[in-house]
Amino acid sequence: MRRHILVCITLVLAGLTVLLISPTIRPALSKNSKAGETRVSPHRAMAFAPLSLGDDNDDESIIQRGFEIAPVHLDLRGKNRALVGIGSYIINTGGCNDCHTNPPYVDGGDPFQGQPEQINVPCYLSGGMNFGIAVSRNLTPDSHGLPAGLTLDKFIHTLRTGEDPEEPGELLQVMPWPVFGKKTTRDLTAMYEYLRSIPHRPTCTGP
Repeated sequence: MRRHILVCITLVLAGLTVLLISPTIRPALSKNSKAGETRVSPHRAMAFAPLSLGDDNDDESIIQRGFEIAPVHLDLRGKNRALVGIGSYIINTGGCNDCHTNPPYVDGGDPFQGQPEQINVPCYLSGGMNFGIAVSRNLTPDSHGLPAGLTLDKFIHTLRTGEDPEEPGELLQVMPWPVFGKKTTRDLTAMYEYLRSIPHRPTCTGP
């Protein structure tokens, strides 16, 4: 008799235990859960995700391409190589040559005439293009190594605000500073670093 009583008590306690813990195990056993699956919140998933190297790889390809398309010899002494490459990429794919090299291409090298492109290297970015209301500036380094005679801060300020560095309070015309001014400080610094590395050229007054 005592054995039967002990068995009954054991069964009752076991039943109570199952009832107490069932709310916690039911979701794990529901039909919507998958065997062996560990659920992680989206934020935790992002925290554990491996960092992508895409940005670094993209930068390196831009740097390499920048050096490939630079039409002049670059002086890298005392310069940040990565910034020079990025700056070359921005400037040489951003149309700067079209306005700041006079003329942009040598005879027989105008791609708009279906000719193999040949940039006018002797006048590269030295300005002198007359647009009627404005003449493009010489962007090459001056005797102090400053592109267009500007410090980095002044260069960034000019592209961000359009204020004419030679006539404070006046806005640059033709120059697409509203577009370039939207670039990051890193990109504007890279443009400046590239311009520091190109050869000085006197302003060309050709056609």
